[in-house]
This record gives sequence, C-alpha cells and structure tokens, in this order.
Amino acid sequence: MIANTTKRYRLYDRKATHYLLNALMFEEYSDFERAITNYETAYNSSNAEILLISKAIDEYYLGNDKIALRIFENIPKLPDKLLKYKYYQYLLSNTERKEYVSKELLNELIDLYSQDMSKSKLKEGLFLLEKLLKNYTKYNDASDFELFIKDAINRDISQVHEEYFSAVLFKFYSKVEKNDDKVTDYVNDLIKDYKDSDYKHLVFVYDELIDSKSLENAEKIYEILKKVRYLDPEYYIFNYSLEKAKGNTKKVRKIISYAQDFFPGAFFERISLQEYLDQKEFENANIIFNTILLKDPKNIQKYQTYLTYIMALIKNEYIDKAVEIYELVINEFPENIQLRNNYAYLLAEHNRDLDKAIDLAINAVKKEPDNISFLDTLAWIYYVKGDYKKAEEYIEKTFTQSGVLLDANSKELYEHYAKIKTKLNKLEDIDKMKINELSIVLHECVNSAMTLLK
Repeated sequence: MIANTTKRYRLYDRKATHYLLNALMFEEYSDFERAITNYETAYNSSNAEILLISKAIDEYYLGNDKIALRIFENIPKLPDKLLKYKYYQYLLSNTERKEYVSKELLNELIDLYSQDMSKSKLKEGLFLLEKLLKNYTKYNDASDFELFIKDAINRDISQVHEEYFSAVLFKFYSKVEKNDDKVTDYVNDLIKDYKDSDYKHLVFVYDELIDSKSLENAEKIYEILKKVRYLDPEYYIFNYSLEKAKGNTKKVRKIISYAQDFFPGAFFERISLQEYLDQKEFENANIIFNTILLKDPKNIQKYQTYLTYIMALIKNEYIDKAVEIYELVINEFPENIQLRNNYAYLLAEHNRDLDKAIDLAINAVKKEPDNISFLDTLAWIYYVKGDYKKAEEYIEKTFTQSGVLLDANSKELYEHYAKIKTKLNKLEDIDKMKINELSIVLHECVNSAMTLLK
C-alpha cells in the first residue's frame, strides 16, 4: 500500500507523515488499536486536526462510541459540515450507539441537509427517518405526529423516502384517525399523478384498503393495477383480493381457476385451499391439501402449505384437524421454535393436553428466554392450568422486556396480565401498568410502511 501511494508528502512534517502511513497500513489489516496509537503520534507532531478525525473513526470502529464522540466535540476548528457528516455516520449505527445522539443534533442534521448547497436528498430523508424512529413513541397528541409526517413529505427528499412518509400518513388516516374523507382524498391524489415508479406505493395502499374494507377506494386503484399487471400473477392476486373482500364466492373461484391454468404451482393452489376451507367445504380442502404435498414435496413449499392449512382450520374452528396437522408439522420441522410455541398456545386456548403445551412452551422459552411471545404463551398456559403464581412469574418477565408496550399484541398481553393479577388479588399492579394506545397504532403505521424502504 505504501509503495503504491501517489501522494506527495514534501510539505508535511516528516515524522507525522511516517506515523500517518503506519496508521493507514494498520487500518488495511483492521488493526485499529495500533492505528490509533500512530494517529496520536502523528497528531502530536503536526497538530493536524484531520488526524484526530481518523483516530475518532477508528475508536468508533472498535465500539468506543463515547471516546469517539468526545474527540469530535473537542476539535475546535473542525469545519461544521465535516463534523456533522461524521455525526451522521455515528447516527446510522446500531441501536445502542444511537442513545448518545441528541434531539438537537438530529434537527441540525436535518437543517444542514435541507439546504440547497448540500444537494443530498438521500441524507435528509435518512435523518428524517431517524427522527421519526426515535420519537414516534413519545407523541401524546396524534396531530403533532401528523404535522411531522406532512412536513417530511413536503421536503425535497428522495422518492423512496417520500413514498415511505406518504405511506405512514396514509396508514395514519386509515388506522389512527379513521377519516374516510382524508383516505379518499389521498387515493384520488395518488391515482391522478400515478407514475410507473409509484407501483410499490400503489400496491401498499391497495392492500391496506382491502384490509380495512374501503372497497370503493380499492376499486379505483384496482383499475390502474389491472392495466399495469394485465395477466401477470399479480393481476389475478389483485382481482382475487377485491372479489374476496366483496364476498363474491363464484367470481373468486373463477379467478383462482384461471390463475391455476396460467400459473400452475403451489401458490394459487394454497389460495384455493384457503377458499374451500373458508366455505367450509372440508372434503375438497383435504383433497387439495394432499395434492399440493404430493406435487411439491420441497420443505419450504410444504411448510407454507401446512401453515396455510392450519391457520384456515383454526379460523374456521376445525380444531381437532388443526391439532392433527400441528402434530405432523412439529415432528417434520423440530427446529422451528415459533411453530411449537404457536401450537402450545392453541392447546392452551382450547384447554387441551396442557402438559404437552407446557413442555412445548418451556422448550421455546429455553431457546429464546427474552421472546415476549414465548413468555406470554407459557404464562397463559399456567393460567389455564390454575397455577397463578407461575403464570405471574412469566407474565412479569414479559413486561420487563423492552418494547413490550409497543408489541403488536400488547393489548392481549395486557389482558393476560390483568387476568392473572386479578386471580392473585393484586389489583394495584394492574393500576400501575399503563399502555399508550396511540404509540401502539403509530408503531403499526411506521413499521408496516417499512416494506417501501426495503
């Protein structure tokens, strides 16, 4: 590396240059500790602050965040923009490192990269995203959250970030405000200015509209999607979703049949399986289930088919059959802990074979002792068995996990907590436990839109 350098060091301090080159060499081999020592010596000889920046970055790579931050803060003449850029690198690191970054710094970064001179739409979008992810749980007023999202959309940021924030705003109107007028206005604006690059965003909104049964608006988007994806697999999926939401069973079956003709394989057969079960045509469903397994014995496809079958059976209250299939699946996929946990919870919910349920749940918790879902399952099985002390032990562990009050199932977790504490006559514990329902729905808004960033 040194032999090939084309830089001229005649104007530099000879000793500083020597240790700078040493530091660069050690960095090549990821020996950051020795690189830091050489940067220090080079700086002491030359007083060149750029060497302190390099030293701080190496401290950062070693995980010494506080030291790196202190170095940055103690460089008096460091150009403002360069300092903020290094903070930007710091900011985008893992969660533990984020705690040292102040709210004020984040605002400064957003302001810096919103200036025309920076011409960095991507960085500004990243900082806005960071601010959202750090602060959405602290909103006590939904209108403040809405103002932040609107401001983000109105900034000159990259298209992917604009779509992300727009999707969050749409979810906010649909799930938090539940404002049909705003949802309709949003959809009208989206389809009016539709471009090919908006496709992912359009699909996201369409799926949300189907889910919330806003079918009049879904129809508007479908008219575009069917033209964009005419006779592709997605074309049939969009058509199926809409007619399914409308309850048009005959049309749904025709769509599935056409799709299977053009695109044979397990995907549309699983949809057909789901449809027969939804219509409680159990014999036909069983035939399709066995056919799929015979035609496509690959583990991934087989596993997905099992899951589709089990979920549809439970939804339609075929619990005996669901238990039978679960027994097959847990034997075939013994390493899938989530599957065993789900089976244990099903057994508890229907008060069946609770000893087996306990064994499955204990095994899951041993493998992942901090998993909120697994801890809750074990607590609930003990509750069903009438062992309220044991139930309390595990539900307490659930509520010591970070993020539990933002978990998608936090309301159910809280209900379990309240029932267990009531049985133990500890009503004061229930009063102390608070769930911020706004944070829960905002969490859903923010997380579901993440698909547009991937």
